[in-house]
Amino acid sequence: MSYQGGFDQPDPFGAPQYGQQGYGYGQPGYPQQGYGQQGAVQGPYGQPPYGAPVQDPPLPEASPTLGVVSMLLGLVSFILAWIPAVVVGGLVLGIISVVLAILAVVKRSRPLFAWTGLAGGVLAAIVATIGIIVLRYAG
Repeated sequence: MSYQGGFDQPDPFGAPQYGQQGYGYGQPGYPQQGYGQQGAVQGPYGQPPYGAPVQDPPLPEASPTLGVVSMLLGLVSFILAWIPAVVVGGLVLGIISVVLAILAVVKRSRPLFAWTGLAGGVLAAIVATIGIIVLRYAG
């Protein structure tokens, strides 16, 4: 058996030669659609094509932790501000509660709890300051 090189030989596997009508898209009688392309333009691997506007990912929801912690610290500091032995602790916790409440309001983390923590912290700071002054000069 001798090999007669060249491009005129038919392919033994039945694939069409270069320039001939072949398999795949464009076969008559078979309408072809792309997969998943409903008018949206996508590049390879589901990514937008180069130069397409990029959408920012959605922002995560604010965690309610700051608001809740500021409320709890505000309430605890208000209670401690009335006890003469730990009045300074009530003042410190009241200030921390105010700072956390401001952060929670800025981040929109459970505003009701944040405002409650702010009010409790401010009231505790006022009561504790008055308590410190009274204890300092009364005794």
